[in-house]
Amino acid sequence: MLANVVIKILLNVVLISTFIGIFFFTYETKIEKDIVEIQSTEIIQDLVGDFKKVLPRDVMQVVYDFVSPKLVAPNLESEDEYVKQNNKALIKKATMIMTTFSVVGVTLLLIAAFIFKVDMKEIAIHSAITLVFVGIAEFIFLTFMVKHYKTIDANFVKYKVLQTLANYN
Repeated sequence: MLANVVIKILLNVVLISTFIGIFFFTYETKIEKDIVEIQSTEIIQDLVGDFKKVLPRDVMQVVYDFVSPKLVAPNLESEDEYVKQNNKALIKKATMIMTTFSVVGVTLLLIAAFIFKVDMKEIAIHSAITLVFVGIAEFIFLTFMVKHYKTIDANFVKYKVLQTLANYN
């Protein structure tokens, strides 16, 4: 009986760990990208809204005409390529670690199940059900909670923008 419980727990650990690793490199990276875009857009809209409240329309136009030509995105191709290569290497390393962990874990569990004559079918079904609920919980948590969590302090960004404008010659 103890062998059943230990094998079930270890199988859950292997399955859930593997799932979270895969989930992180797929869905969670998409959510992180969305978070950056949403928060950046909100800060810009908030900042522009504050300027619109303080400055008259004609002054806003002068500021826009002055600032707009200087708002040229820097060429970050080399940095982007560096990040892309590092991410590719990280994914390769993580895949190797997760695969090794999963294969070793399942192999040891199968050996233990054979030695202790444990019915793996029942344990696999329970573990699969647990994995489904963990997956649903992760998806809901990331989609509806983490995605809307504010990680950027809008007031600090405004302060830095105003500080930069004040020090601009």
